[in-house]
Amino acid sequence: MALDLDKVRAMVIEQGGPTSHTAIIARQLGIPCVVQVEGAKALRDGDVVAVDAATGSVNSPEFKADALAPYLSDPDLTLAGVAEDLGVSRGTLRDWVWAERSRQASWARP
Repeated sequence: MALDLDKVRAMVIEQGGPTSHTAIIARQLGIPCVVQVEGAKALRDGDVVAVDAATGSVNSPEFKADALAPYLSDPDLTLAGVAEDLGVSRGTLRDWVWAERSRQASWARP
């Protein structure tokens, strides 16, 4: 099997560790990789998940939507606090917020 590097955004594997062949190759290619993810073998090409290699978390789009809702609706919540509560990095949450605000802005345009 060959990887189409134009389409690969992250690697999620069920076995192995940080020194496994897959993790080393991913690191050399600059591709985020999360190892020892229970249920990773059930993922199929084209499945959409949010991968946070900084924390080792892999989340469904539903998790992402649920995570964004309180932050976007409550101006008193901080990015750092929400990220910590969710177990994702601040950078990942910031990227999700930016993407959601961009998506909402594109829908609002005539």
